[in-house]
Amino acid sequence: MPDTFTQPQNNAEHIISEVHMGLSRDVVGIVASTTLKAGAVLGRVTSSGLYKEHDPAASDGSEAVNSTVVLLADVSVGSGGGTAVVTARLAEVNSGLLVWKSGMTTNQKNAAIAGLATRFIIARTGVVL
Repeated sequence: MPDTFTQPQNNAEHIISEVHMGLSRDVVGIVASTTLKAGAVLGRVTSSGLYKEHDPAASDGSEAVNSTVVLLADVSVGSGGGTAVVTARLAEVNSGLLVWKSGMTTNQKNAAIAGLATRFIIARTGVVL
């Protein structure tokens, strides 16, 4: 029997479409000591303006669905912090390829998807590329 190979998600694979010339993207600060996968839904920490995994249980601002963005590529940030490119507006993403904080419920994910829509990031389901 042949070996089975499962290819990991590629950077930006979750993007279906976005606006030309980088209008959909921003460079944002990422909290220190963080490793995130492409397609991760991020929330903004109010006190620092940095981003981390969107966390509905947090009370630091990252729980707010109206500040959510989607990470474009894998990132590993050391103790000094760092930056990453995110999809911040005017794009379509494949909802099946979004990466969520462990333990999030379907209702919490749906709320975050609604938050993305307020930024004109539309999550599509059942998309075959």
